[in-house]
Amino acid sequence: MPLTLPSFKSVIVGHDQKRSVDSTKEVTISWALWLPLIWLFLVSTRSVSGWLRLGEPLERGKFRDISGGSSEDQVVLFTLLLLGIAILANRRKYLSGLIGANKWIVALFAYMLMSVAWSNFPELSWRRWIRSSGALVMVLVVLTEENPLESILALLRRCYCIHLPFSIIAIKYIRNIGVDYGYDGSEEMWIGFTPHKNNLGQVAMSAGVVFFWSLLRNKSKGSVLLDVSCLLMALWLLIGSGASYSSTARVGFLLGVALLLGLLYVKRNPGLAWRYAKVGLLLFGIVAGVIGVGAGFQDQSSLMSFALEAMGRDATLTGRTGLWADILENASKNPLFGVGFGAFWVGPVGYDLYPLPNWSTVTPEWRPNEGHNGYLDAYVEVGMVGLCLTLGGILAAFRNIRYAMAIDFEYARIRAVFMFILLVNNITESSLLKGTHSLWFLLLLFAINSSSKSSVLLAQRPRQSAV
Repeated sequence: MPLTLPSFKSVIVGHDQKRSVDSTKEVTISWALWLPLIWLFLVSTRSVSGWLRLGEPLERGKFRDISGGSSEDQVVLFTLLLLGIAILANRRKYLSGLIGANKWIVALFAYMLMSVAWSNFPELSWRRWIRSSGALVMVLVVLTEENPLESILALLRRCYCIHLPFSIIAIKYIRNIGVDYGYDGSEEMWIGFTPHKNNLGQVAMSAGVVFFWSLLRNKSKGSVLLDVSCLLMALWLLIGSGASYSSTARVGFLLGVALLLGLLYVKRNPGLAWRYAKVGLLLFGIVAGVIGVGAGFQDQSSLMSFALEAMGRDATLTGRTGLWADILENASKNPLFGVGFGAFWVGPVGYDLYPLPNWSTVTPEWRPNEGHNGYLDAYVEVGMVGLCLTLGGILAAFRNIRYAMAIDFEYARIRAVFMFILLVNNITESSLLKGTHSLWFLLLLFAINSSSKSSVLLAQRPRQSAV
């Protein structure tokens, strides 16, 4: 049977393909899902310009270039954004309920746009806002599918089924692509198809949780074999090269697995699940608070230093505490509104404007382009107002998950798990508000609430139309 590619109209209008979930049920998944898949794959790997220059080695010790991107990146991502907007324009009657149920997130994006007005780099802030909004558009394309849960699973499985094996091949056999070294050239680290070991760890963490969750749900032998294979690949990547790996990603994966199993145990008692969730959020707040307090101390007597040394870890979290103190010092100059969205980590042009004296004593010849703490990065860019809007959206999502536990347990469970591990990841890594970061895409994907109105409209949608 010849392979027939979908036409442009079929992508926009939504001719569907059917995928069997089990022996008694079929779920319709639109061709439009390929747009967010391409977006997620690109933000999970290297930039478009990085793929076009695949034979060239990455600059040592550097993360992905976030100074604004090349013309190739801008063209591809903006094209995906326009196509996503075209799809949503045809699905607009399903958006009103989603917008009404996510006022915090809508307000956050509006405020991020407003902050461009007082940014020291307004053009760069504007481009970064467009990219962050692009992630939102792609997420809405997924959530306006006929069955959001199965669409999410299909999206993530497709992306990671491509990403994991090719990253392993690159690490094993194409080492000029799959392996990089630290800023001083002495430490080997696996990067696979990503720009840095931490990015690879985040992909492996997310993929591991997805395939473990899929294993708990699927019964067919073919799906189980695929899930087990991909889970083993994710675990192999999480182990890392031995000399260099992402500890945060390992912790996130273990937390995700524990939460998936724990929520399964309390499936018949959603109220109990919510009580556990409140305890988890309290512990998360305590850990984040201890780290925040520790960031203000540069001596070895701080509470955080004591706790970390008791666990055998570097008391400075590989220099992070000094970096956090520098970020807090810069943020104190504009505590309410921040320096403007996307206007802090701007590369060499901002070195004099935003000094990092503590970090410079650690590596004077190299400077990072993220703060390794998503909450501090959000605070310095959009101030307390923006940070409160971000946290308000997160708390609203957990409140929605609480009520959804009794209605659609599987959807609520995977939302709760990913929300929690992504929040934990942002304690020592940074992905909040970053449009071209895979974890920001995932956070939006699981944080956005589905209202009862949108759910009814989606249920009434004809089976052969994705819009």
